[in-house]
Amino acid sequence: MIEDLTFAQRERLEYIDFRLMFFGFVARSDLTEQFKIGPASSSRDFSLYKELAPGNLELRHETKRYYSRKAFKPLFDHDVEIALKNLANQKKNSVSSETKIRSVDSVSLIKAQPEIVSSLTKAVINSSVIKIEYASLSSGITQREILPYAFLNSGHRWHIRAFDRKSNEFRDFVCTRILSAEIVENAKVASHEKQINDDEWVNEVTLQLVAHPAHEHPKAIELDYQIQDHQLELTLKVAEAKYLLRFWNVDVTPQHSLSAQTHHLWLKNSAEIRKNNRLAGALALAPGNNFQGSENG
Repeated sequence: MIEDLTFAQRERLEYIDFRLMFFGFVARSDLTEQFKIGPASSSRDFSLYKELAPGNLELRHETKRYYSRKAFKPLFDHDVEIALKNLANQKKNSVSSETKIRSVDSVSLIKAQPEIVSSLTKAVINSSVIKIEYASLSSGITQREILPYAFLNSGHRWHIRAFDRKSNEFRDFVCTRILSAEIVENAKVASHEKQINDDEWVNEVTLQLVAHPAHEHPKAIELDYQIQDHQLELTLKVAEAKYLLRFWNVDVTPQHSLSAQTHHLWLKNSAEIRKNNRLAGALALAPGNNFQGSENG
């Protein structure tokens, strides 16, 4: 029957499917607002969706929303990269403005599994605890309970920022290394596990980036990065600054001692950042840093 749908019908059903998969819920009002249709048309779309996938959703009258069931199977193929970028851009079929999905760069070369991302996005949106099976480079495969609240794109892959109950600290987890993910129903969250206590998320750092002083033709670099007046200042969360410095291959040594041929940018205020314990984590992954740190797993 999907093949017999008009383009407009298919677009609306795909939207319902997307919301159920990545949000865990959808309301008729979402459909009417997104597509500027009337309540009667919205009701027909939901009836058609239920006819095509009767096991995918259930209506809860107390909230006037349809919720995805555990046996949910998407009717359409949803590209995970497009889904996360839509969420990051705060589009209409995206997450609410309170949810943070950050991206250092728009290109991601490694794709996470849709069913894993679906569980993670629903956990973020609904502030849920989630049980995961995670493959770490340092610990192998472990079982963990995490409280995820934000996505970060390092430029190469997606990470989920979360409180990890196993290590009792806030960490980044690589989405592609999550083997399974399941929402823990009715789980309680302690105050110290909440996002507000994550120093790397709460604290911001200002990066003073300049063309590498040892480079013979700094103007070319300044044009690449649109540097005005010989310096580019970026203020980012500590949690995302570490990925940007790594992705752009920035020399963070105090005396710009790395090769200018492979490190086109230098972090001018690296010494000041390193002295501040609240901000030093921003240098954890950067070239030439002597602060011990790495991506989690």
